[in-house]
Amino acid sequence: GESETAQTLDVSKGGVRFLSKRTYQVGDPVYLTLPSADKTTPTETRGCVVRAELSQRGTAYGVRFEKG
Repeated sequence: GESETAQTLDVSKGGVRFLSKRTYQVGDPVYLTLPSADKTTPTETRGCVVRAELSQRGTAYGVRFEKG
């Protein structure tokens, strides 16, 4: 699939919320690369879009991390 750089709004143990001008549907699988705490080795993980909220700057998507 295509890649994009998106603005991260929130990150938690269970997921992430990011702002995007692209369109994702609830249920879409996504692959994420997030900066690590030490800013040296990024973390790659999979997730699933669980919510979408429209805003003036784009759409904020909630993604739940997949285990495994």
